[in-house]
Amino acid sequence: MATITINITEHQLLSLKSGGQIVINVGNNEELSSEEKRGDDDFIEYIDQQAKKLLKTGNVRTSEAYLSAKNQLMRFQDGVPLPIKDVNTSLMEQFQSYMRSRNLTMNSISFNMRILRASYNRAVRQGLVADTKPFHLVYTGHDKTLKRALTLEQMQQIAQLKIEDSHLMFARDMFMLSFYLRGIAFVDMSYLKLD
Repeated sequence: MATITINITEHQLLSLKSGGQIVINVGNNEELSSEEKRGDDDFIEYIDQQAKKLLKTGNVRTSEAYLSAKNQLMRFQDGVPLPIKDVNTSLMEQFQSYMRSRNLTMNSISFNMRILRASYNRAVRQGLVADTKPFHLVYTGHDKTLKRALTLEQMQQIAQLKIEDSHLMFARDMFMLSFYLRGIAFVDMSYLKLD
């Protein structure tokens, strides 16, 4: 006969005592590192640890996205720690309103919410918190964005513009090169080298 060991966090035990429900994910045992154990109570610190972990594994852009979402949440919290157990629907709706008040687009809001949801779901899988579905009422979709393309005439005007300042001329040339290379990102362009 097999023995099954179930580890329950203090928060889950309190939830169980008060009639709450504990969901046990079998076969999804993610081991916590010592760094993650230090930050298991503060959601903002937990996201920061996830970003550092991503950076160590070479996922630079994803790490930057996590840090960006974390910074938005930290500004919303005004630097006050946020226990993972306090992440709930009401708080996430308030956070969404806060981001709207800062004139973030719906796609930016959605992007931040999806990052936070991914971190929260990881905390749930690790048994740090019971899943209360705090993101089910906030926007996590994709909005159509307004087309901002320049017309052919505008592009020709930029290309033919007479510029005296060498710095401005270089900036215009880099912009045109990006256009000619079908929208290559500036950061990728900066790594181009002559062979």
